Amino acid sequence: MNTDNAPQSFAHGLGEIPSAIHIIGVVLTSTDVAATNAYMSRGWWANGKQWSQAMHSVHGGTPSVTRRCQSNNKAWIYHSTSGLLRSIKIEGVDSTHVHVTYPNVTSTTAFKFYMIAFAGCRADCGVWNGNRTIAPIQIPVACDPKFCEVASMRHGVTQNDSPQSVALFNLCYSDGVRTRTNGIAEPSSASPATPLRHQDDSFRVYNAASDIRTVADLYLAPRQLTIDVTDTSSTDFFDQGGYLVLGN
Repeated sequence: MNTDNAPQSFAHGLGEIPSAIHIIGVVLTSTDVAATNAYMSRGWWANGKQWSQAMHSVHGGTPSVTRRCQSNNKAWIYHSTSGLLRSIKIEGVDSTHVHVTYPNVTSTTAFKFYMIAFAGCRADCGVWNGNRTIAPIQIPVACDPKFCEVASMRHGVTQNDSPQSVALFNLCYSDGVRTRTNGIAEPSSASPATPLRHQDDSFRVYNAASDIRTVADLYLAPRQLTIDVTDTSSTDFFDQGGYLVLGN
């Protein structure tokens, strides 16, 4: 990333127009160093849409300071405890480059990130809102999906671009047959800090007290992704997030 927030173009090396773009970054200016504070942001672009999610945990805080944030229209975000500092928005792609702008310009640090470009398939992405119900969430998509990623983040859609306290982040992958989930949960204002991680073979959401909040099944059908909530102790923990599908 540049230091003046001017638009940039990055070569993707595919030789054809990408179907999807994945951006991963942890807010570092070099890829071979470690730094204090846990920070991770990742996002997707496909079918002209984009979204991203980020987690932030301040090192050595007493009490702990953690934040989560989702953007419904940016492919990567960097946030403080109160707002966005820098972000990447994909403006377009062609057969050679990915063209981006930087809508949030509080920071001008030349952060590094990784970009993965996909071609040879159809793709779609977007955000979803379960409206805190246990009814199946049926999402129309622009392909016949063979693979999906579904990410949940409490209040992610309705609190777009707004950092929220407590780190609650779940990622689920499915090919329509097998499903795998991993996630982290860390409360804010805890002394001492009590971060948790989990990994499951179904879409499960835990809270920061290690309690299962929601269990769901994922179904892939022609032009449709379904998130079917099968059990819940609190729909508040499984209400919103983002998705990506790859298929034909």
